[in-house]
This record gives sequence, structure tokens and C-alpha cells, in this order.
Amino acid sequence: MTKRITLLISLWTALQLLSACSAESSAEIPKLGSNNPSVKEDSDVSNAPKSSADTSVDDDESVSPPSVVTGSPQTKTKTFPNQLVANGRYSIKGFESRKCIDLPLSSVANETTVQLFQCNLTSAQKFEIQALEENVYRITNVNSGKSLEVRDRVVEEGALIQQNDYFALSHQQFVFEEVSSGVYQIKIKDSNFFMDIVAHDINDYAKLSVTGKSAFPSQQWILIPTY
Repeated sequence: MTKRITLLISLWTALQLLSACSAESSAEIPKLGSNNPSVKEDSDVSNAPKSSADTSVDDDESVSPPSVVTGSPQTKTKTFPNQLVANGRYSIKGFESRKCIDLPLSSVANETTVQLFQCNLTSAQKFEIQALEENVYRITNVNSGKSLEVRDRVVEEGALIQQNDYFALSHQQFVFEEVSSGVYQIKIKDSNFFMDIVAHDINDYAKLSVTGKSAFPSQQWILIPTY
């Protein structure tokens, strides 16, 4: 009987020791969860900031190439070394009238006679001046693409100036003669006639014609570089 009691006491003591060891082992095992600093939850991983490599890819996708902005006057060039007027785009302004050569109602039709009108920077008043020879030029309206010429191909006193398709004929070609700095007379090639204002009129809608060379300011023109 005594042996049995002793054996039971030994078993009970052993169970108590095993229970104590189990509790200590549980305390040493780290718990998984948000309170454990050694383990990151999935939400922490998903919210982690992108690396510089990641952000650079996004930036590249969001940036578009800049548009080309010039903001400078049109470049004038010379085809011939002794060219008096550089190739380029100009408004042609009357020295006396202070009005510009103009296409009525921005006409693009052939045989439209040109006129004087208050300068307004519209394409109806802008002309491409292009050298064909040393000092021989074609004058083309920017809006219509038509060239200035003498009406009916007859270069004579009082013939009107109009626009038309270009055929590389002499009545469509002009020579510039400088009167003073920046002021010119415009002569029709192979003739002694110059671009003039009918009746020396300085008002809007005055027509342009050709007359013999004179000192009248109605034959004098200022070239204004434009876009």
C-alpha cells in the first residue's frame, strides 16, 4: 500500500513538471499578428512606398514631349549674295498712305485687283517675297497662294495690279529699288513702270496700278517683316 501511494505521488509530481515545461515553451513561441513587430501584415506590404525605379516608370508614362514653340520672327534668308531684299514674309505698307496692300475680303480668286486698306496683320496683307534672280522677285499672297501681276499681261500706264496663278512671266516679276533706308520703289521687270496708287489716293480701297517712274511718295513702299 505504501508503495502505491509513493508511485502515485511520483506520477503526480511528474505531471506537474510536464505542465510547467509546456507553459514555458508556449511563452517563448512568438505570436503572429499585428502586434508582432517582426512580422509585416499583407496590408503593410501593399501600402509600402514604391522604389525610385517604380516611380520613374510612372513618370515616364505621364510626361508628354513638349510642343515646339518658336516665338521668334520668321527667319529671312538670301538666295543671292547681293540680294537687296531678303526672302521672307512681309506686309507692304504705303509710305505716304500708311495703309497696306490688301486682297479685298481675303479673296483667293484669280484676277482679283489689290487695294490699300488699314494695316491689320491678316494673311490677306501678308506676302512671301522670293528672289528669282539677283534682284528680281516673285510676290505671293500668303492667304491665296496667288502672285501679284499686271492685269492682262500688258505693262502700260494705268494697268491695274491683281493676283493670279504664277506662270513665271515678266509681268509677274518685280525689281526693288531702294529710295532710302527701308523704303523702296517696286518696278515691273523688263519695263520702266512702277507700282503706284491710282490717282495718288491714300484712302481705304484705293486700287494699285503701274505708272512711269516719279518722285511721288505714292510709288514708295515700306516692307514690314511679319510671321
